Amino acid sequence: MPKYINKSSQPIYYGNVVFAPNQVVETYDTVVNTAFIVGTVAQNYAIVGAVNDTLYLRFNEETAWTVVTLTAGAARTAAQIVTDINTAYGSVVASVEGGKVRIDAPVVNNTLNAVYNAAISAQSTAACATLGLPNDSSNPAAVAALQAFLISQNISTYNITANNNTFIFKVNDSRDWITVTLTIGAARTAAQIVAEINLAYEQATADANKIAFAVEPLTGSGEIYVKLLAPVYENYKSKLYIKSTGNTSLTVLGFTGNDFETAAESLYPSLTMTSVLPLYNPIIAETVLTFAATGTQYYYLTEPELCKELQFIRATIGAGFAFTCYLESTSNVPPFTIKADETFGINQQDYNITRVIITAGAAGNLTLRELKG
Repeated sequence: MPKYINKSSQPIYYGNVVFAPNQVVETYDTVVNTAFIVGTVAQNYAIVGAVNDTLYLRFNEETAWTVVTLTAGAARTAAQIVTDINTAYGSVVASVEGGKVRIDAPVVNNTLNAVYNAAISAQSTAACATLGLPNDSSNPAAVAALQAFLISQNISTYNITANNNTFIFKVNDSRDWITVTLTIGAARTAAQIVAEINLAYEQATADANKIAFAVEPLTGSGEIYVKLLAPVYENYKSKLYIKSTGNTSLTVLGFTGNDFETAAESLYPSLTMTSVLPLYNPIIAETVLTFAATGTQYYYLTEPELCKELQFIRATIGAGFAFTCYLESTSNVPPFTIKADETFGINQQDYNITRVIITAGAAGNLTLRELKG
């Protein structure tokens, strides 16, 4: 069970768990609060120079790509690919997971954790396919962010016509969609598009905060995109929806719509894992009792106070014979019997026994399993 500390100034709610600010909390669940990608193709990899030997990576709020040149070879291992990536980036961001390449974003702040992996060139497109790595032209391939955001796939400018000038969206838990009628023009800029989105948002919600921005993710590239950013509400939530039905501007701007699912939703980057304990295992003990012939054995529970269910399983005994079981004492009658392949369970929520007396009618085996609540 992992432990997390909330480094933000506000409480964070995850399921039934409340992470108070600056307090360590233990959970049964692992909280997805860091960004990573794992390839879908296992080693070995045929890397050919100038064919599939290039990866473009950046993380978090970096504004420049790290260009990774993969070493050519007919059967490169995942470990060798990982070495190429870590050497190019200058620190450990890649590792081997199940014979595949895994890339984790370094944690540098409590608001954003993102992996960007783009197929910019023919070589990088082929490299992503060879390694089975996901990629995206403008958005992170994986992200955990305090604020939900989405960047358009298409670069400014945009040819807005009467057939594609409707943009429909909403943020957070609002029930009402906001419809933006974009101004028609052959070369509308991202700045003009976001100004119209922000105006429609303010008119619909009376909130003057901006939720659309014209951004240049890579400094000096001259490539400007439309970015949508949902406000944070209730201290930890942020959701962005882009409608599909009737949203005629999706293709021209480069967004994907869905009438029901979020386009982006906040996660919990301000939760920092402090330790990882063993995952919850309900089995206290599992013991196989072996009878060479007819006979009686006493089984004493390993931890009677902790055991909330005692199971009798994997019974093997000759046809027509059975195991006869008494709880605590043979004076506690009637006993229960277990034949070959039968199972039996005793609920110990209200009463704990300490031993079972088992008599076998013939040679066989019986497994007893003690379980926690």
